[in-house]
Amino acid sequence: MDLQLYIKDQGEFYLIGVVPGKDIYFLGHSSQWKCILDKVFQYAKDLSVPDDRIFYRGKTLRTYLSQGMGNGNSHPSIDRNSV
Repeated sequence: MDLQLYIKDQGEFYLIGVVPGKDIYFLGHSSQWKCILDKVFQYAKDLSVPDDRIFYRGKTLRTYLSQGMGNGNSHPSIDRNSV
C-alpha cells in the first residue's frame, strides 16, 4: 500500500491517511501536538510508513520538526524513536 500520512492543523490537529488516487482515511484528532505526534508515529510504525511519506504544512514531518526548533516554532520536536 502506498499510504501517506498528513497532519492538518485546523484549530485541532487531524491525522489523515491517504492512498493516492484511491482512499482517504480519518485516523484521529487531538488538540495536543504531542498526542497527534504519538498517533502519527504509532500508525507509521504499525503500517510501515516511511518518514518521507509523513507530512505537515507542506513538508515532511521530519523536515518540519528539524527546521521548526530553530525558527521559534511553538511545537516541540519529538524523536520518532522515542514513541
